[in-house]
Amino acid sequence: EEFYKSLCSDQIDLRRAAIINFSDFLVQRWYTSSSFMLDKCDKKILFLIMNQLLKCCNDPRSQFLFEAGRCLGILGSIDYSNFAQFDQEHTIYRKIARIPIDDTSLIDDFGKILLNELANAFLVVSESQYQDCAAYAIQEITAVYKFSTNPSKEKHLLNYFTDVVQEVIIPHLTSSYSSKSTPCKKTSDILFGISCSSYKDWIKLWCSTLISSLSDGKFRSSLLKPCYAITRYYVPIAELLLPYLIIILFDENPSWSDCISKEILHILKLVQNNSRINECEIKAVETIFEIFDFLTDYLIGETSEALKTTIHNFLAIFCKKNLCIASLACKSYARSLKYLEKYVSEQTDKNFALFENLY
Repeated sequence: EEFYKSLCSDQIDLRRAAIINFSDFLVQRWYTSSSFMLDKCDKKILFLIMNQLLKCCNDPRSQFLFEAGRCLGILGSIDYSNFAQFDQEHTIYRKIARIPIDDTSLIDDFGKILLNELANAFLVVSESQYQDCAAYAIQEITAVYKFSTNPSKEKHLLNYFTDVVQEVIIPHLTSSYSSKSTPCKKTSDILFGISCSSYKDWIKLWCSTLISSLSDGKFRSSLLKPCYAITRYYVPIAELLLPYLIIILFDENPSWSDCISKEILHILKLVQNNSRINECEIKAVETIFEIFDFLTDYLIGETSEALKTTIHNFLAIFCKKNLCIASLACKSYARSLKYLEKYVSEQTDKNFALFENLY
């Protein structure tokens, strides 16, 4: 606590001395695991310290850039989600826009994000058939949120968007695009490297396959099923929706965990068996890690105990050692250290030979 006060001091010399002393302390205690620090230290103070160090690193002209960076490097294996309960003013972990279960009176954060992405897709894609796919999704989703049922409400809803996005949305409030029924695809087959030859093909096919598996007649399905066509052509929409689809399918039926883990384990195994992985495999692994991060963050504030249990059980399927190796292959070193620490802490014999080798 005294260090934090010194770190926030207006006196530059005091701040410099505080950061240097803290850096030296961490270097001397480099062997102390982050789990030990989280157990022994006041998490709230540790959270504030890390935020202040991040501020020091945010300015490239900072006089404390090197020492603050060294402190953060040593603390780098601490999972920021541990500090979620203290994050009221600053963002150090990703805020998750939760997808609504039931109809709401106003548009929610997820709806805003999705419509913004669809409007961007409409503006970016050049082929008319792809534009039609984005237009259909915008038309259907604005109808779900009841944009056009009341002129005053419609104006209020549109105010959530920039003028550019409004120009895209407004014509589709009265458009009449139609779509064939979404085909139900087989979900038990491995897709990566078998049905798809590139990352883009894989992410689009996996996402559209999961959309086709959503149950009909539910509010969340009415938001995502209209996106089936555009996800087959536009990668950013597929990347946005993929983790949400996994959440929804887990909520509908926990057995989906087996199908989705099968695809992920296949990719991780490919990475483990190849001494040199290609760009396609790297991007696929990075997407998997983003899914894991999303699921971890989604647990924060989740009220459904059944869904929380399903997510916990799903994340527990994946061996931390394998995740560490996959992180190393992708040159994601901080993440690799995090998984390594978790793996070693779970071993009863404390396999330090393995620790040293991986380190």
